[in-house]
Amino acid sequence: MKTVKIGLIQMTNPASLQVDYAHPTSLVEQAVRQGAELVVFPETCPCGYIPNQRAWQLAEPREGPTVDWASALAQEHQITIGAGFVEYDGVDFFNTFFLVDETGVLGFVRKRTAESYCYKSADSPPSLIATRHGKVAVGICADNHMTPFLQGLMGMSPDIMLMPHARATPHRVSQSVSQKDVEAARQQVIDFPILYSKVLGIPTVFTNPVGEMEVMTGLLGKFMSPEAFRLQGGSLVVAADGSIIESLGDREDIAVVEVELTRQEPAAVPKDFGGWLHEGNPVVRKIMLPFDIWQGQRVYNANKKKFNPATLRSRPPV
Repeated sequence: MKTVKIGLIQMTNPASLQVDYAHPTSLVEQAVRQGAELVVFPETCPCGYIPNQRAWQLAEPREGPTVDWASALAQEHQITIGAGFVEYDGVDFFNTFFLVDETGVLGFVRKRTAESYCYKSADSPPSLIATRHGKVAVGICADNHMTPFLQGLMGMSPDIMLMPHARATPHRVSQSVSQKDVEAARQQVIDFPILYSKVLGIPTVFTNPVGEMEVMTGLLGKFMSPEAFRLQGGSLVVAADGSIIESLGDREDIAVVEVELTRQEPAAVPKDFGGWLHEGNPVVRKIMLPFDIWQGQRVYNANKKKFNPATLRSRPPV
């Protein structure tokens, strides 16, 4: 039976806009020493997750330092690496994840349900990236919550599902967060990888960073204050039958686990909640979110015209 040793990288979200590749390199090397063949970082990592336009200071082209760094590291250790970065294609900014191995870049995926004040949402359908370990599907954070995204993958027969996240959850009660909200958010982090494994009948890898999150722009950001919300890790590897193989806590950590690339009989199609895979506040979904996205797109389109491409991070990795 074919197996792959997967390295979970649960990295602390960098607090600085000065990207230093030394620390993420050391985490990869730790995973390699434990036998990792496929190493998976969280969303927009190693540069870090920033849910506002300060993220543009980290922008780079596809032929930029993060892809160069990951490619060199993959070649040195003869492994496959999944990582993310803030992509600028000359016109727009995207939240992008990619896979590389010792042969070079295997493929890119752009976030479809992106933060509208910071990024352009990709309009492409779900796709698979061919690797030596099989066909890999990638869902970046919020994409995984949307029913059409999962439905799009159901007929594509992926072999592994990767879920790179930067999912901030409430860590204490506040004026806008109840104890029930805290508990529900923590449970949801566990439930989603299990749901995907069961519905697709394949192993799922969920990676999430730890640490502080910057203020998110927009209406949602007003309810997600850094005082009440933080990145709390909880990275998981789930087997094809939905059982949890590995689970990390709320601190920076790595784990290497051997996963059987088996395919189980898919479970029934999950219930649809108006385009979402889980229940939610109807006022938020039908009124607040659409308005926030519309306003975010207006702000994004106005500000991107002022961006100076000369500031792109095109220099070699540090």
